[in-house]
Amino acid sequence: MHSHTAMHREPALDLTFRAFADQTRRSMIHSLAGGQARRASELGAVRRKPRQEAGNWLRHHQEFWTGAVDQLEQLLKATE
Repeated sequence: MHSHTAMHREPALDLTFRAFADQTRRSMIHSLAGGQARRASELGAVRRKPRQEAGNWLRHHQEFWTGAVDQLEQLLKATE
C-alpha cells in the first residue's frame, strides 16, 4: 500500500539505489563507516535525506516480508 506521495518519490529511490549499486560509492560508504576520513569532494554522493528514505523503504518492506513469512509458517504448521 503506497501513498500517493510515496509513489511520486520512487524515482528518487531509484536514483538512491542506483548510487548504492555503484562499487565506488559503496566503498566510500564502507570507508566512512569504518572511521576513515575522506575528502569533502568525495562526499557529494552521501547525502542524508536520500539515504534515510532508502532506509525507510527497506525497513517497511522488510517488516512486510517478515510478517508474510511468519504467517506462511503458521499456516503450514496448522496444516500438518
